[in-house]
Amino acid sequence: MAFYTFSATFITPKIGVGNVVAFVLLGQLCALAVIDHFGLMGAPQFSMTSKRAACWSSMVCQAYSTGRAIALAAVFTLQRLVAVARKRANASFVDNRPAILMIGENMLDDVLTRTRVTADDVRGKLREANVIDLSEVHLVVLEATGDVSVLHGSDGVPLDARLVEGVEGANDALARLDAARPGSVRYADRS
Repeated sequence: MAFYTFSATFITPKIGVGNVVAFVLLGQLCALAVIDHFGLMGAPQFSMTSKRAACWSSMVCQAYSTGRAIALAAVFTLQRLVAVARKRANASFVDNRPAILMIGENMLDDVLTRTRVTADDVRGKLREANVIDLSEVHLVVLEATGDVSVLHGSDGVPLDARLVEGVEGANDALARLDAARPGSVRYADRS
């Protein structure tokens, strides 16, 4: 049993859940065919005839497709359960909270480490956003979806603080950005 658990855990990321389930079913069918053919473990002996071989081949094909169908059904069921849980309960166990990765020209190494984002990933996103000078960058945000947003501008237009409401570390980031570049943050009227 330990071998099965270890091998399934090791192999699943490489070949996928559907294939693992299919191969488990295939292994069981092969073992049953050998046990029946030789009458092992006190089982009655049923020799492998051409008719039994054809039926066995059909079951192998069905096991492969059934294994994949079981895996697909499990994925859909889990997705549905997570969706229901997000609506009914606190979604913090499922959702990530957006986080500030970069303020102005400074990357936040502690946040990068905690969120497992590399500086190279951030630089790649800056290039994708067509940033040609780091002085254009206001903030870089790791979104709850895993996307990285680059809030930048070069025309002296201040960053609207409402864009980062609900983002972890937003108040501190806006204060630091406004201190480093006075007038670079526009706060909504608080009247």
